[in-house]
Amino acid sequence: MRAVKDINNHISFINSLETKLYELANADKLCASELSERDAHVCEELYKRNIFHKHSKGNEIFYVVAKRPQI
Repeated sequence: MRAVKDINNHISFINSLETKLYELANADKLCASELSERDAHVCEELYKRNIFHKHSKGNEIFYVVAKRPQI
């Protein structure tokens, strides 16, 4: 288990699989087309929980860790 903050500064707990994907997204190495079906589903759930953002580069979609806006 790990605690991370979402875009709204709320703390969310993520499990070990989500932590692995979170670390890959934090290093900008998480391409949606290279993920297994399970990992893609987990990434989509993290996206819905405002922990990930989707970015597109060319024809590929990448998941990245959502950054909180600076006030």
